[in-house]
Amino acid sequence: MLVSKNIFSEIRSINGRIYVSLNNDVFLLDETGYEIWKIITDDIDLKDLILEVSKIYNVDYDFISEDIKGFISSLSELNLVEIK
Repeated sequence: MLVSKNIFSEIRSINGRIYVSLNNDVFLLDETGYEIWKIITDDIDLKDLILEVSKIYNVDYDFISEDIKGFISSLSELNLVEIK
């Protein structure tokens, strides 16, 4: 499964908070969400994404796998990422 950002999404930092916007919709990312957002490149494999996050936070792959899949699914529902 490949994940890529919506090319029309924009990321901004306002007063130390990170926001992703698409059209007129704005979404706040927490620290972990922002780290995941930075890792998402054009067509990154979801498994590689989870592996990278597990390395950054020194957490077992299986422990965070479902949480990241859920986060990516939420981003997809908001049209911020595309899952192929």
